[in-house]
Amino acid sequence: MTTSRRFESISGILNKTATNPTPEPAGPPAPAAAEEPASTGVTTLRPTTRRPPAVDTPTPPPAKASTSADGGVRRIAFRLDPDLHTALTARAADERTSHGQVVLDCVEAAHQAGVLTDLVAAEATPAQTDGLFPRLKSRSTAQATIPVEIRLHARAATALDQLVDQTGADSRTQLVVVALRHQLT
Repeated sequence: MTTSRRFESISGILNKTATNPTPEPAGPPAPAAAEEPASTGVTTLRPTTRRPPAVDTPTPPPAKASTSADGGVRRIAFRLDPDLHTALTARAADERTSHGQVVLDCVEAAHQAGVLTDLVAAEATPAQTDGLFPRLKSRSTAQATIPVEIRLHARAATALDQLVDQTGADSRTQLVVVALRHQLT
């Protein structure tokens, strides 16, 4: 009988079990006790209680803090040119607050002044439509930028996203950059 390599280590055991299903005694047979009568082998069982069958109800996964209604913290990443980053860092140090709070203060101030939509519109470069075919926006020359990551309450991040939609900004980064430029320079 051939077996796969995977079962070679137990093939001897399998062959013995297949030919002799009763296990062999481990040692010499124990002498029978003549003085004591054999027990009947009956044991008393505890009464069984019937339980209702288990119902598999899937438990919903716990909600993440960032998706719950009351908040959570979200990380927002964007890039700033070095001069604007220096101004942001200086303002945060002067006010003894975080970059995130300075960003929110600048966006809120520009929004309350009613200039946020105008700032976004001035920043946008319109696509060229002078000829038969529409042209893509021209890219500006590459400039060094510094990555910035701020932590905001989920509701603040949602408010930023709504302002992006309201102002027609291309992204959160564009909205943040125009607000920071307006307030810090």
